[in-house]
Order: sequence, then C-alpha cells, then structure tokens
Amino acid sequence: MMGVFYQHLPDQIPMHFNLSGEATRMAETTPGNWFLLPVIATITGLHSGLIIWAFLTAGLVYFNFPYKKKILQLNDKEKVPFEKTVKQFLKISLLSGFLYVLIILIAIGINSYLYALYNVSASVTLIILILTVVYLGLLTSGYFRMKESFRKQLNHPNRQSV
Repeated sequence: MMGVFYQHLPDQIPMHFNLSGEATRMAETTPGNWFLLPVIATITGLHSGLIIWAFLTAGLVYFNFPYKKKILQLNDKEKVPFEKTVKQFLKISLLSGFLYVLIILIAIGINSYLYALYNVSASVTLIILILTVVYLGLLTSGYFRMKESFRKQLNHPNRQSV
C-alpha cells in the first residue's frame, strides 16, 4: 500500500511530529525514509509475537494475579481452571496491546502521508490518548472480573479448604 503512494510524495516528508501534530523534522523522500514505519511495525509485530508465546508457555508461578498464594497451594487438578483464566487474560491483554501499538503505528503513518501530501495533520495525539484510556480501562475491568471470579471459586462451598 505504501509503495503505491510513494510515487506521489513531495521531495520532503515529515519524520517527527510534536504533540500539536506539526512536523518538527523533515527529510528527503527516499525509500528508506518512507518505508521505515512498516519496518518498525514488522519488528514490533515479531517481538510482540515472541512475548505472547513466552508468556503463554510459562507457568502460573511467574505471574501476578489475584489470590495467587491460595491458588498455588491447590493441587494440580484444582489449579486448572485458574490457570486457564490467567492464560486467557494474558492472551487477550497481550494481543490487544499488540493491536494497540499497530493502530498507533498506522495512525502515525496516515498522519505522515497526509502531512507530506496536503500539509494536513490528523489528531494523532488525540487518537493515542483515546486508545490508551480505552485499553487501560478494558485491562482494569478484565482484571477485576477475574479477581471476583477467583474469589467466588475459592469460597465455593463444594471446594475443599486449603
């Protein structure tokens, strides 16, 4: 996609923006400068994939989660539902974090393109702020839902006390 737009770019493209969305550094339009953002996005994606894999293959002892001491004292069979919930929370939070970074990189790329061609800047700072609030809100609500679920499971009358 970015290759299609390359031929339409002016001699100078923005390389850095301030919080107001104004370009603070311009550079010559070269393939290296224009394709730098997709390279960064690709490296970020690969790195995120490795982090997600590492987290999902690690045991419960390496994570911090509600009622960890009580859950780690359970026998292996009793730990299974808790482990599934923790891994599911980690998977969702890590994948959404990757999506969060990807959307920010796309927004920055679109902003650079609009600024380079039309001297128009999108409100990338506002997009990033909104995404950050939404992302942190979803993670926080997910954490508290998990905590309440663990509390109910640990205090269930049919479960043997540890």
